[in-house]
Amino acid sequence: MTRIISFNLSANAIMQVIYAASALRSLSNDDGSSLPPTLTPDHREALKLLIKDSFAFVVMRLVAHVDSCNLNDDTMALSPEDDIILQLDLHVSEDVTSNIATIMRTHLEHAIAAYSLHVCFMGHDDSTSDEYNEMATAEVAEIIRLLSYSRFNNQRITPHYL
Repeated sequence: MTRIISFNLSANAIMQVIYAASALRSLSNDDGSSLPPTLTPDHREALKLLIKDSFAFVVMRLVAHVDSCNLNDDTMALSPEDDIILQLDLHVSEDVTSNIATIMRTHLEHAIAAYSLHVCFMGHDDSTSDEYNEMATAEVAEIIRLLSYSRFNNQRITPHYL
């Protein structure tokens, strides 16, 4: 049996992950190679579009579990400070608890942020871009694993014949 869990993902929260990852990447640049500038709130408008595209990327990888989603295109006309809420309804196992759903939400935000950073670094630093693409892929794989979570996955029933 399955049920549906709804996620309302904040683009602002995802941007905070992107800003932190970008800043940490700049701090760890000890080899002197040139990196693109650190992403800051000055890049917010470009990141809003990129986050929506990355959300679509993640949703398409989860499509077998998606009940519905909404990119909220009408929010693009809002002022730069306003948040975009990305809505996603997923079919999950009955065994998925609220704690597991919270973990899933974190993985969703990180997958979207990682894919956004993958696109940001493309053409500037392809090895970093590839690292973020691998992170996004790993996050999506973990989400898929969590979607089919069951307390009974590891138990096998072995018939015993008399």
